Amino acid sequence: MKKKLLIGLIATLSWGVSNAETVLNVGLIDQDRSPYFYRSGDNGQIRGAYIDILNIIGEKLDVSFTYKQLPQARIRLYMKNGQLDLEPGIAQDWRLEPGEIKATVYTDTFYRSKEVIVYNPKQFKRTKPVAIYNLRFRLAKKYQYLLPEFNRQIKLMTESGEITRIMNKHTE
Repeated sequence: MKKKLLIGLIATLSWGVSNAETVLNVGLIDQDRSPYFYRSGDNGQIRGAYIDILNIIGEKLDVSFTYKQLPQARIRLYMKNGQLDLEPGIAQDWRLEPGEIKATVYTDTFYRSKEVIVYNPKQFKRTKPVAIYNLRFRLAKKYQYLLPEFNRQIKLMTESGEITRIMNKHTE
């Protein structure tokens, strides 16, 4: 009798844990960056292409997202020390500090962004004025187990043209 009760209790507890939704804290820089993310004028809600893409992925993975707008330096620090779980729209070569490399993993590319670079040539080495970056989602390493499904959803959304439609929706 005790054995059956214990088995039932373990099964119930493990079912509750496995069906719990995962909530990821997402860091967004503290200035709007349309079409990627921006505060809506009507109610101040954060909207944009990154939000739409993450919401679709989240529905498939039973993951939800909490968005925090912070200075970029703080996002980088919080990703390193585990206070944030996800940073969207990051090219891998933008995060090269040893702690950043060790603490995080990247999804496959979800968007290729053409960026115009304005800089003071006295302060930076010469670079191309236009560069194309492979944007990815940067995840805290503790969520590495989500990578295969994130990548599968990115592939499906890319191949179906859904990501392009989302980007176009936010640039109109």
